[in-house]
Amino acid sequence: MYFISINIHPYLAQYARVRFAQVDGAVLLPRDSIIHYALINRLQAPPKFAAATQPGNLAVAVRETETEKDVRRLNGLSDSANRHIEQLLRLDFDMTLHEYMDRAYYKQGTDYLQAAALFHQHYRLGSTITQEALLKKHVRWKKRRRDYRKNSEQLELTYSTNN
Repeated sequence: MYFISINIHPYLAQYARVRFAQVDGAVLLPRDSIIHYALINRLQAPPKFAAATQPGNLAVAVRETETEKDVRRLNGLSDSANRHIEQLLRLDFDMTLHEYMDRAYYKQGTDYLQAAALFHQHYRLGSTITQEALLKKHVRWKKRRRDYRKNSEQLELTYSTNN
């Protein structure tokens, strides 16, 4: 088992620690995850004359048998690969947040503020991100979704009347 350190936003690191299984304090991503696939494909050898890099705030465990690459030699990530992994984790975080908030509101009858508090507590986000920020993120997403649906319906109407 080899460990790769990545540097991402603190709330995403905490989310990953709670969401995914851990081995020796490192996150073990599911093999069928797009994040795992991207991580394995972006492994590269660290530069020979690189200065000592700062360790990241999230350690990810990689099994040697999970890839044809030599993990002992290819154990680094470039800055663009690090940003790509962070982007994928943010996408997973956002999908989980919106699903959780909508389920709590529509199926369990809790209001959005209480749902944001429960999500914040469940993933032990602490001071890395506030409940209000989670609520604001969800409200903005709902508005974008509503606007998109409205615009697509108008386009459908225009298309159907022209043909």
